[in-house]
Amino acid sequence: MRPISVYCFTLGISALAALPLSAQLLPSPNSVLSQSSRSCVSGIARADLILGETSDGWKAAPAVLKLEIARNMMYEGDYRGCLSYIDQAMRALRAND
Repeated sequence: MRPISVYCFTLGISALAALPLSAQLLPSPNSVLSQSSRSCVSGIARADLILGETSDGWKAAPAVLKLEIARNMMYEGDYRGCLSYIDQAMRALRAND
């Protein structure tokens, strides 16, 4: 049993060492990456609130699609793209008013 756990530990450490240093370190709360991720999360939440108040689903469909793309980009770490699609979703929602 012990040789297997040592093997797993060694494998885990070697996998971590293979990652670039920037991927090993967590972003500080004041870093641009952290601020961008928070902007994406708050933008998606704001758009979700507006979508929740929208009564016509057909008119909101383009905004829902843009918001789904923004979520996918956020999960992939593309925060600039996420913010761009949030902006497009908000414009689509305003166009329906």
